Amino acid sequence: MAERLLDRRVDLAVPLAASATVAIAILAAATAASGSPSWTLPLGACLVLAAALAVFRFGRGAPLLAIVAVVPLFPVSTIGFVAEGLDGRGNTLRAGFLALSLGALVLAYGAAVPKPPPSLRPVVGGLVLLAALGAVSALANAGVAQSALSIGQQLVGQPLVFAVLLVLIPAYLLAGGARARDRLLVAFSVGVVLQAGLVAVELLSGAAYDELRDITRAQGTVGADFLGAFAMMALFVGGAEWTRGASGSGLRAIGAVTILAAAVIIAGSVARGAVLGVILGGAYVVLSDPRYRSRALLVAGVCLILLLGSLLTPVGDLWKNRLDARSVQAFDRPATWISGLRIGADHPLTGLSQREIVRGIDDQRAYRQTPLGDTSVLPHNVWILAFARGGVGAAVVLLGTTALLILGLRVPPGGRGSEERFYVGGLIGIAAIAIVNNVFTHPELMVPALMLVSLVVCRPSDRMYRPPPPAGVFAGGDRNG
Repeated sequence: MAERLLDRRVDLAVPLAASATVAIAILAAATAASGSPSWTLPLGACLVLAAALAVFRFGRGAPLLAIVAVVPLFPVSTIGFVAEGLDGRGNTLRAGFLALSLGALVLAYGAAVPKPPPSLRPVVGGLVLLAALGAVSALANAGVAQSALSIGQQLVGQPLVFAVLLVLIPAYLLAGGARARDRLLVAFSVGVVLQAGLVAVELLSGAAYDELRDITRAQGTVGADFLGAFAMMALFVGGAEWTRGASGSGLRAIGAVTILAAAVIIAGSVARGAVLGVILGGAYVVLSDPRYRSRALLVAGVCLILLLGSLLTPVGDLWKNRLDARSVQAFDRPATWISGLRIGADHPLTGLSQREIVRGIDDQRAYRQTPLGDTSVLPHNVWILAFARGGVGAAVVLLGTTALLILGLRVPPGGRGSEERFYVGGLIGIAAIAIVNNVFTHPELMVPALMLVSLVVCRPSDRMYRPPPPAGVFAGGDRNG
């Protein structure tokens, strides 16, 4: 046993050292480009080194589990008590964490990194193409005010990270079987429960008060709207855990806790998009399964009673104040859509950098004033923002990739089990939110969304695809755990 552990440590030494070197270089470049404080570099390295060392316990998938649990907890919002000390610099720290964790994961798989399932390969290709177009846009829009590296962190880095995740999450699920599936769900639930704890502290301490809007609104670590979207997906994951754990495993209890934590977050964030996502995704879960459809009226009645009952609690006051606030009485998204379409039409080849989009909205009346109202913010729509930031090419590629993803998630001949229906419900919810918010630029939302995609595609009963046997640093034993 001791010899096996020693061999495992030797096996880990090379990928850990190599990935640490590469990621520290990436962190240093990101720190220099964004002006982040120097302490983000060693802290990011320490966080990911700890995640990689967890391989001793959970096999080579440990960095992936760390990504799923930790990425949504990075304080990237400048609003709320959690992020005050970071001054909004958590984006750089989170980017470094992702880069280092994915580097450790790729090196741990070595030559055994498999191709993604056939239905996801066009999607991965689309993300890589989007990153290539992003590089062109970054070079075209680079200038004195902002370097190509700074612009490329989002336009190039994020699509590539999402592409790698869409390769590695299915690889982990298909190689590790039911145990890997359970561990991935539990890792996500850990992050949900911790985020709910932060929300509770915010609400109880008064730190959730938003002076700008004069309302109490929990921000968590990522901002209220994105916090609500995260919790919306968590609600469906909790439902899947409850269903999956029906055989008597502890996963059912974890599902119940996850559902409760998600409800706390949604209530505290008072995000309308999250409620819309729950309604649309929940409708799919109920109507797509005859066992639920026969009880649809009962489910709707219970939900209505819970909703009306919650209005008699402090939650009701939170939502009343939120909906009565002058700043949220108007639906301002359509104005941002028109603005984004105008920006993209004026710069059809390479779009504008995010900083230039904001500056253009401030300086040019055509971008600021629209027939549907005025706007002062980025376009709040995933596909329109891609058009404004990358031109026609980026918009077409992202639309095509979205269509390919939908085709890849189509219902198989044997139909879906109850568990998979919850994952699809969560994806329907996040797709609805993507129409009114920039989900694609937020890893705290894309990581769980890509997890849901992988869980749908890599069904436990799927025998059509299996990755090749391990041939990397963990060859010679079952270390996928």
